[in-house]
Amino acid sequence: MASSSKSKLRSAYAVCRHSLRMSSSISGGRRWNQLAEETADDSSKFRLSSWNILAQDYADRCSHLYGHLASKKQLLNWPVRWTKISDEIKELDSDVLCLQEVQSSCYESEVRPFLERLRYKCRYLQKRNLPDGSLIAFKEGIFKKVLTKEIHMWHPDKCPTGQIGLLVLLEHVKSGKMILVSTTHLVFNPYRGDWKLKQIMEILAEIHEILRNSRQKPAVVLCGDLNSQPHSSLVQFLLNKKFDLSGIRARDIAQQDYDFSRQYNYYGRRHSHVGRVEVDNEFLQSTGLDKNSTIDPEVKTTKSRLPESSDPEPSSIISHQVDLNNAYKGAEGDKTAVTSDEAVHVDYILYGGEELSVICRRELPSMPTPIPNEVVGSDHYSLSVEFKFKS
Repeated sequence: MASSSKSKLRSAYAVCRHSLRMSSSISGGRRWNQLAEETADDSSKFRLSSWNILAQDYADRCSHLYGHLASKKQLLNWPVRWTKISDEIKELDSDVLCLQEVQSSCYESEVRPFLERLRYKCRYLQKRNLPDGSLIAFKEGIFKKVLTKEIHMWHPDKCPTGQIGLLVLLEHVKSGKMILVSTTHLVFNPYRGDWKLKQIMEILAEIHEILRNSRQKPAVVLCGDLNSQPHSSLVQFLLNKKFDLSGIRARDIAQQDYDFSRQYNYYGRRHSHVGRVEVDNEFLQSTGLDKNSTIDPEVKTTKSRLPESSDPEPSSIISHQVDLNNAYKGAEGDKTAVTSDEAVHVDYILYGGEELSVICRRELPSMPTPIPNEVVGSDHYSLSVEFKFKS
């Protein structure tokens, strides 16, 4: 092998200093892809992972989604899945870990004690009237917590779901840099993109509030299961900061265009059909917004009308001011969640801030097979990114 080739391989390995063993039965052969040049100083690097680990109540209710386990039903049981999940968490060796669909009973009995043994500090928030929640855990000695913000997205008239958002502002011990980590699991219902929009706007509002009150402007990470496809209006709204609501159907906001009729039993409810939604007060109220609404860093929510001299109809464009990039840009065609019936990309690590750059990421399988299986303990794949604070 040429010396230059050896040098490149050494560099790739050095940049991803915690890289998983390529032959590992736990990682399933998923590789780390270097996205930036190696630097000698790794004191400002850290790894962040996000993973929907499949709450056991949902696995039991939706066993029809896992036909590939018909002769191996034991692989869907929590003790079996937890062994694989915990092994993968250890192997990921993340400095910040965000988990979704963490069943509350499992959190208390197994997940929290396990993470604390690995020297993680944990913050957990359960959904309203649902058995699961999300957590953010960070390694002691690598980060220290500055503040925590909990969001309960329960609005009986506008968005009657139990979803939550969890935000933790962290200080990186070695560099003194700040990062605001937020995680969520948006409502599954494919017909209620308006609810998803309402939920993500609430999280953006809280991010703005924390940024506004921070002396040192933190970097931002927004991660989790957004139940939205990469090219959907919702994800593009997050990345491009604008969304024109005119004439869009609520079910089209997330572009969940595969067959959800069986999957919607996930929450044990029947869906209510929502057709084409014009940009009127009824739709905007369902998102908690008024026409021509915007969220900017100076105020939590700004609601304004166009000048009287303008068109009598208010603008249908909503916007936000958080700069976000997709850490898995270029991998939008890969799948993050795979069952016997569907393979979709619904999980994300979005990041922003002038102080933050991506060094490498753990790639998704190029030919995914239905999960859970003998290797993977959830029906979602974990996402993991190595970041670096810029000098």
